[in-house]
Parts: sequence; structure tokens; C-alpha cells
Amino acid sequence: MAWARFLAGGAAIGREPAASIPRDRRLDVMRGLALIVIFIDHMPGNLVAAVMPHAWGFCDAAELFVFLSGMSAAWGFGRTIDRLGPGAGGRKILARLGTIYVWHLIVFLAVVCLVAGAMALTGDPAHSDAIDVDPLLDDTIGAAVAMLTLTYQPNYLNILPLYLVLLAAYPLIHVLVCRSPLLALVLSAALWRAAAHFQIDLPAGDEEWFFNPLAWQMIFTFGVVAGRAASAGLALPHGRAARAVDALAIAVVVFAAAVKLAEAGVLTLPALAPLVAMEFGADKTNLDPARLVHFAALAWLFLRAVPPTARRLDGPVARRLAAAGRHSLEVFAVGTILAVAGQIVMIETAFDPGVQLATCAVGIAALIGLGAALSRPAVRATPTAASASEAPNLATVSSGA
Repeated sequence: MAWARFLAGGAAIGREPAASIPRDRRLDVMRGLALIVIFIDHMPGNLVAAVMPHAWGFCDAAELFVFLSGMSAAWGFGRTIDRLGPGAGGRKILARLGTIYVWHLIVFLAVVCLVAGAMALTGDPAHSDAIDVDPLLDDTIGAAVAMLTLTYQPNYLNILPLYLVLLAAYPLIHVLVCRSPLLALVLSAALWRAAAHFQIDLPAGDEEWFFNPLAWQMIFTFGVVAGRAASAGLALPHGRAARAVDALAIAVVVFAAAVKLAEAGVLTLPALAPLVAMEFGADKTNLDPARLVHFAALAWLFLRAVPPTARRLDGPVARRLAAAGRHSLEVFAVGTILAVAGQIVMIETAFDPGVQLATCAVGIAALIGLGAALSRPAVRATPTAASASEAPNLATVSSGA
């Protein structure tokens, strides 16, 4: 009944949702894991990428990243709007948008410098082809303007522009979710399917955005609703209905794995050939329905298997992933630059297996180390006895997105 009331009526703006409920640790752990997977996937052709989630199902880390971004936005920006009003929330969102935009430009310039340097040293056009920086080399001024307006997005530099649009739309999504989460999801789904059916997307030069924001807002809104529910203290339902959903989710995961393994030639069952031909999940730009269903099944099974109080969330691996997840923007930016550098190294070493494994290991270690460093409390002078009661809290605070 609690879920039915929540989905139908949401929560009125201005009503603070359960402020005493702590931030769900699973959010940061899974976002840290998504950042590692994205880093590896941005170096296609390597041995480790071949066993990442996309090889076993229709969705990949992009869905998880966007979903968790929606949850984090509801948890951070949504609570600010609830407590302090739309003005304070809007200012916080604008500040975050500015930060993300600057980081996008920094990553863009770093990637271009890496690729240009590699081409100058080796003369190998494969480096430019892998990232698609030819427009910048052919028409520097025009491409620079397109870069600033987000209409030029080389490969692997299209996730932050997507998030900029989704975060800018958050206030509207927040209003809808507070009025009725169910209505928000229905309207979001309608926009998602209309964008795919009528091929409506944002322009990117002569092409369109690789991640269509009008489609990917569906999974972001899904995340906002989930974050709002968690912030209100709602837990997953249990009982016979939940067990039925468990069985359905397992069936979806097994089906997706069988189709993907057949596509890769690992399974050669004749019955799977027609399913492979249907290309489930192929339309990543418009968030193919198979991708969303597969992600929903994985998310459900994870949340059922790992409750918020699970001891494994306190383990050393989970703590390190959570540290990276709490600083997702910085870790994602550095991970993108390292992935491009890794591509260059792999191309120049003819994809030597040892080099591939070493590149992945070094990159993962660097990202985990960055998360740990950013999570370390700042070192400050010990306050005097007179001012000790006024000493600031040194605990690290999540950026909220």
C-alpha cells in the first residue's frame, strides 16, 4: 500500500522526505563499479572489455550510470529543493552544470592533445579514426565553436553532454515526480517512445547526438523516482509478488545472456539464430526497449540480493568503489583521458595481450587511487580550545551528482 500511495501521489514540494534516512551506500558502490566498466569499455578490442557486462546482455554501464545519476540528483538536489525551496535548488543545479561543463571542456582538450600528439609522433591515422577528431583537425575554428555548443562530440565524449541536458531538465522532472511518480513515468515513457518513433534528436553537426536525451531521460526519470522512494524510506516489496518478479528478472537475464553469447559465436544453438537476427538492444542512441528491460531486471536482482545493510558493502573492495563513486565526475573525466591513452598504447603495441592487461590494471588502480585521495579528509590545523566547538565538520560530502 505504501508503494501504491507513493506512485499515485508522490510528495508535495516543500515537504522534506525523511531527512534522517542515510544515503544508500549501494548508490556509490555501483556508481564506482560503473566508472570502472566505462573506462574498460572505452578501450574496445582489449581482452578485459570482451567480458564486460555488454557481452552478457543488452545493456551496459551507460544505463547504470544514468540511472544512478537520476537517483543521486533526487537525493541531493531534490532534498535541497524540498528543504530550501526551488531557488536554492536551482542555484545548486546551475553551479553543478557549470562544473560539469568545464570538466567536459577540459577532457575534450586533453583528449585532442593526446590524439594529436600520438599522430604527430607515429603518423598513424588510426588514432584519429578511433576518437573521431578529424573535424577539429580539418576545421579547427568551426569545430571549436561546435565543441562549446556541444554539437561536436567525438567518440567517448558524449556522456557528459547527455548529463548536462538531463540535469538541466531535473527541476521539471522533480515537479512531476513530487506530484505523481506514476504520471512522471508515463509521460517520460511517452516522450521516450515518441523520440524513437519519429527520430527526434538533438543536432550534432551533420549528425545527431549519440545519446538521444529525449530517449535517455526515461532511465534518468526512473532513477529520480527510485531516489525519491529511497529518500522517503520505502523498501522493496516482499512476498509472493516479489518472488514472481525475481523469477521474471532471472528469465530476462538468462535470455539476454543466451542471445549475446549466440551473437558472439559462443553458443551455436539453431533456435537462437532468429533471436540474434532481431538485434535486441542494438539501438543504443534511442535506448532500445530491450536495454531498459534488461537493466531493470539486473537492478531488481541486485537490490534484492544486496540490502542497504549488507556487510559486503563494508568490505575493502566496496569501500574503494564507493570512494570512486562519490567523486564520479572527477573519476569519470580522468578515466576517459586514461582510456584514450590506453587506446593509443594498445594500437602502438599491436594489441599485445600483456600490454592490454597491464593497461587495464594500471588504469583501474589509478581511478581507485584517485577516489581514495579525493575522499581523504582535508588536513587542517588543530583548533584551539576556545574555538574547538566551532570547528568545521571535516567529513567528505558527496557532490550529489
